[in-house]
Amino acid sequence: FALASMLLGVPNSAQLSHNPTPASSSSYFAWYLQDDWKVSRKLTINLGLRYEFDVPRTERFDRLSYFDLDAPSPIASRVPANPFFNPADLRGAMVFVDEKNRRQTPTDRNNVGPRIGVAYNVADKTVIRSAYGLYYMPSHMQAAGHSGSAGMMGFNSQSNMIVSLDGRIPLRTIDNPFPDGFNLPPGRSLGSSTFMGLNIGGGNGGVFTSNQTPYVQQWNFSVQRELPGNFIGEAAYIGSKGTKLLIGESGLALSQVDPSLLSLGTGLQDQVPNPFFGIITNPSSPLSFATVARSRLLRPYPQYDGVSAFRVPGAESIYHGLTLRLDKRFSDGLSLLSAYTRGKLIDDASTTVGFLGQAGAQQNAYDRAADRSISSQDVSYRLVTGFIYDLPFGRDRKFGSDWSGPLNWVLSGWQVNGIATFQSGYPLLITQAVNNTNLFSPSQRPTWNGQDATISDGSTTEKLQRWFDTSAYSVTPAFRFGNTPRVTNLRGDGMKNVDLSLFKNNYFHGGKWNAQLRIEMFNAFNRVQFSAPNQQADQNRSSHEYFLRFCEWVRSKF
Repeated sequence: FALASMLLGVPNSAQLSHNPTPASSSSYFAWYLQDDWKVSRKLTINLGLRYEFDVPRTERFDRLSYFDLDAPSPIASRVPANPFFNPADLRGAMVFVDEKNRRQTPTDRNNVGPRIGVAYNVADKTVIRSAYGLYYMPSHMQAAGHSGSAGMMGFNSQSNMIVSLDGRIPLRTIDNPFPDGFNLPPGRSLGSSTFMGLNIGGGNGGVFTSNQTPYVQQWNFSVQRELPGNFIGEAAYIGSKGTKLLIGESGLALSQVDPSLLSLGTGLQDQVPNPFFGIITNPSSPLSFATVARSRLLRPYPQYDGVSAFRVPGAESIYHGLTLRLDKRFSDGLSLLSAYTRGKLIDDASTTVGFLGQAGAQQNAYDRAADRSISSQDVSYRLVTGFIYDLPFGRDRKFGSDWSGPLNWVLSGWQVNGIATFQSGYPLLITQAVNNTNLFSPSQRPTWNGQDATISDGSTTEKLQRWFDTSAYSVTPAFRFGNTPRVTNLRGDGMKNVDLSLFKNNYFHGGKWNAQLRIEMFNAFNRVQFSAPNQQADQNRSSHEYFLRFCEWVRSKF
């Protein structure tokens, strides 16, 4: 309970960052060939081949590092035998770049992107087109700052407040969060033992699971037809598949406890003798104490407070879409363009940078397939219609061709314009505030009862009170994973917007000059788009009652 913790001066977490000013750079080269082959009067083929060479970054003063996941730990020989792990199997060590090897990963040299396009005139006024292309995205090893995936470990650091050793008993409070001082950057002075006992990776980067460049395959097929009335109609299928996309949501938790140990229950929280005591002495590390929670010693890379990879290649996506387009080129005073898209985007990580969109969170690092769901950026349908219409009144128009003087000046030159947009709402991410798996997993999702929580009927007022059936979700108990998908099929409010404008053109001086009067109305019909509802599963009523009693006790004491 956040308020109760605040009253006791016990935060969930606290940290202080110590950051350098980097001077990094990277190079990019690309070569391509293309040719348009007109096979016949009706058939044209476009061929292309592109090669991309994205060279990993360097830093002017070689202040870059990376974590070697397979290197023997520098403290392996000093750790005594214990019932939790074999000290000889300890892996993971920090590596610093130098003048002989200034880059954190090898260069990906396999970025070949073929492209092909075909256009065929099947009949008079009818054309079919199809294309395929493979496109490489910017490498995650390009020049970067000091955070994210930069990998300047040793040259930047965080001082993390050790709130509790077992997740239950407070150890320190907010009035003095760092009684043992700060974890200041050591540079390369500690070598492979840098950040021993602390967090590796995360927002500092430096943990690279792959050097591959993300890429997207795109393909399409369309039929275009000229229609009567100077209209053009088009129907198209669009497909796209992302491979090795950057995982920028919660990253990859490489030091999560194996889920098979959930059967230990509260035994994961028990304090046990710490085999790292006296070896890991950094006071900011929870591994510097005589005892430690059993779960910490059951993790991969137990000599660290956590190991995670952030913004590394590994995510997958797939998109299928149907588009319909109707286009009327300007004639008879009217121009119109209307486009409708129906599609579905599925992925297992939806953002590279979390604050640029809805970001989900991985729940189980041992089961990446369980993160596959509808994308948090999915738009299931979108209809946009735009038009320009010169009203047919006035001299040289259909009506009033013989008008003159004030009558023509008042009634001619009017133009109506509009853009209407209708779009589905974005999916909802049902979450819970607490993570009680005790496995050091990135998150714990709520429990879903399997029933469709969509409420399709009811007035707008009723929907605002209850956007979806909240009883379908509950807080998942400790030592369990929730079964709610990373992104649900529930939707926020969609867009229903119409922008209108009325122009009056007043030509004079032989038509060379125009004084235009405009009336513009954005969201002309005042349609409201509501923000997404609260998406966080809450504690049950009995817990609330317990909390209220706790608050009464605190008030009586203070």
